[in-house]
Amino acid sequence: MVHLSGVFFYVDIRLSTILVYPTSLRTWQVRDRVVAIRIGREQCQQKTIKEEDKITTKLASLQEDMADQPISLIAKNLSGVGKPSEEVDRALDEHESAMANMIQEVDKLRLNTLKEFINILTPEQAVDFLASSKKLHLCVHEWGERRDRKSGRT
Repeated sequence: MVHLSGVFFYVDIRLSTILVYPTSLRTWQVRDRVVAIRIGREQCQQKTIKEEDKITTKLASLQEDMADQPISLIAKNLSGVGKPSEEVDRALDEHESAMANMIQEVDKLRLNTLKEFINILTPEQAVDFLASSKKLHLCVHEWGERRDRKSGRT
């Protein structure tokens, strides 16, 4: 109940301020938008961290499963180097499929996080954020290519 009375007190103060100082309406709107963005960002961040933790746990389990599979023992018992083995192929195919699923989950999380974050922003802020993100991506890509050329890796 204290929380609600605090909210009503805030609204009462705000209305009084707006009635006395009509120009303060814009200030209150901006302040409310900033608070809404901060709260939305924090909620989005908490949700993303929880999802990342789930994915990390799945990936750790996948790595343990791969370590538990006796691929090295199978390879050791083969009669010749490079000989085909159905057991190894099957184990590697399962691991490859599981890794592909993990990549899809990570991509889905990345896209959902981006969508949620964009929905928090005003349209102008969203456009500015997306443009800045793309510019950063292109700059990092160009810097990487320049370093690769400089070190002779391309």
